[in-house]
Amino acid sequence: MREIHRVAFEGEPDFVNVRRVVRHLAQLLEFDQRDVVKITAAVSELVRAAATSRGTVEASFSLDDERVSCAPRLIIEVIGPGLAPAKRKRGTPAAECVVAAEKLLERVVGAAEPNALRFAKSLPERAAPTTSKHLTALRTELKRLDAPRRDLSRQELLRQGHELAEALLDVEERKQELITLNSELSDTNRGVVALYAELDERANSLRRADELKTRFFSHMSHEFRTPLNSILALSDMLLEEADGPLLAEQRRQVGLIRGGVADLLDLVGDLLDLAKMDAGRTKISVAEFAVGTLFGALRAMIRPLLGASAVSLEFGTAAELPALVSDEGKVTQILRNFLSNAVKFTERGTITVSARLVTAGEAVAGAVSESDSVLFAVADTGIGIAPEHQAAVFEEFRQVENRLQRKARGSGLGLPLCRRLAGLLGGRVWVESKVGHGATFYLLVPRVHDTANEQHPGDPRPRLLIVDERAERRAGLSQAFRESAFLPIEAASTEITAASLAVLQPMAAIVDAASVAPAVLDALRAAAVPLVAAPKTEIPGERLVAETYRAVLRTKLERILIVDDDEAYRMILGRHVALFCERVRATANASDGIVAARNGEVDCVVLDLIMPDVDGFEVLQQLRGDETTAHLPVVVCSSKALTADEQGLLRRLKASFLPKGALGAPQVARALLDARHLVGAFERVTESAPDGRQYAAFAPRRR
Repeated sequence: MREIHRVAFEGEPDFVNVRRVVRHLAQLLEFDQRDVVKITAAVSELVRAAATSRGTVEASFSLDDERVSCAPRLIIEVIGPGLAPAKRKRGTPAAECVVAAEKLLERVVGAAEPNALRFAKSLPERAAPTTSKHLTALRTELKRLDAPRRDLSRQELLRQGHELAEALLDVEERKQELITLNSELSDTNRGVVALYAELDERANSLRRADELKTRFFSHMSHEFRTPLNSILALSDMLLEEADGPLLAEQRRQVGLIRGGVADLLDLVGDLLDLAKMDAGRTKISVAEFAVGTLFGALRAMIRPLLGASAVSLEFGTAAELPALVSDEGKVTQILRNFLSNAVKFTERGTITVSARLVTAGEAVAGAVSESDSVLFAVADTGIGIAPEHQAAVFEEFRQVENRLQRKARGSGLGLPLCRRLAGLLGGRVWVESKVGHGATFYLLVPRVHDTANEQHPGDPRPRLLIVDERAERRAGLSQAFRESAFLPIEAASTEITAASLAVLQPMAAIVDAASVAPAVLDALRAAAVPLVAAPKTEIPGERLVAETYRAVLRTKLERILIVDDDEAYRMILGRHVALFCERVRATANASDGIVAARNGEVDCVVLDLIMPDVDGFEVLQQLRGDETTAHLPVVVCSSKALTADEQGLLRRLKASFLPKGALGAPQVARALLDARHLVGAFERVTESAPDGRQYAAFAPRRR
């Protein structure tokens, strides 16, 4: 470190001289005007602090250019009694001066004496090299400047006045800049506020548009589904040849009509499902179900699509898989979509459906399973999908061009819907394929859904008692009712008592009269439980279930009224209901239906939701609000896709729901049975009014 100059302070003229020397030194070292003012002000504050006590005050200026990696620095050291540690305690004038200097310069350690402080300021990049010749010139210039000390006060005051004037001008300029900047910021803020307001308005507009879109899809889906379901049901009736045989060409034509209508219904359903997901209105209904049962339902759905093709459908074993606790309907919908695509794009070969358990921590398709899951796979031997197109098939309205595209028409919504449904179930879908070698679509779904513990467990179905002395026989009979509206309860004769029947309250009982004790039959008859004879040898599931439905419904619901403004549906529903009830009436007028119900002329009402003169929910509320019809079983039958609020309203009003898109004898029977079960066991009683007139009412059955 090389010293440049040293000055002493003895009085006011020396104080002025110190400022003059410091300013000149800073200028010679090529500091800009702002740094010159900072250095001068800092040294003035330090000298002022050092002179607060009597004694000599010195200020030395040195050059530190020994550090290779850093720029040279101007080192300023001020020594004086006022800078002693005891004099610089917090709150003293000296301490305030030191704090002011620290804000302007960098304080460094290394002062030689306790009452000395050392500060530094890096030289600017434009400064001349600090050679010995340059330092000698600096020293000479500073000594020349330091020699005359007369009239310095006046000159310095003038210079300070000029500096203050320049500083004031600089401050005024900065003030004007701040005013301009604040004005610009204010304008910007107003623009931002306006932009946020516009964004909020756009967001509200988008929300309204989304709600209108969902409402439109919901309304239009009903408008489309009503005639389409009617055509579908009429086609089924024609194909069943209930009114006479069809010619081969007629059967083919009806089949073509049915296929086209089914495709349209699938498209409408997919559009509605996507709209509900976009609006966040898709609900998960969690229940326990077996994979084997799921496979059985899928087999029944897909086999009619195969027809006489050269494609075989195979299902893997599911006996060792644990039951799933998830939304069975949505899992079925995903796998049905996979299978439908496999049928469309497989000309010959095999479609295989399999499932296996994936334990927590196992890696599947590049990701680790977080919980125990079930991996479903639908593999086909079809045309396959190129690697570059495998991601696109899960995008909405995207279809991969291929030679079967014209024959296998579609909307491009099935697989995107599968992807979204899998996300709702907490799982994922993907595909593995090679062109010409088929494709395998995968669904990985958690074995237990996250919301399983939030929903109420238990099976709400009415109980069906299966009485037999042989355990294996009871198990076989129970298996026939796994997919029915009944909850099968197995029991031996010794377990049947009046007390147990009062607790179980079975809707019906399957018994073998030849092997069951007469006392058991008497107890069942006393409890008014309809009896169905068990088959002697084999167990024909569908026929036994149909006979059980018929026995229960003809005993409990003798007179059924259909209220629907659509003549086609009145005919279709009448055909199905007549299988389980001998006395069926139909009307297009809701008011007539209400009058008939209040007069006790019917035991159950099948009610359409959307009619020209009145809303079905209003009719249902009128029935529930009247004491005479409060316990009347009601089946709501509609093509409308119910919202969550509408589903909740149906639950509160104790009515079952029968979609018009699923009209068949088993579905109608189950809906009738559910309606009867919802309002509880009842009996029609006759009561007397104060004026002596008799009227009918429905009340819970007392056992």
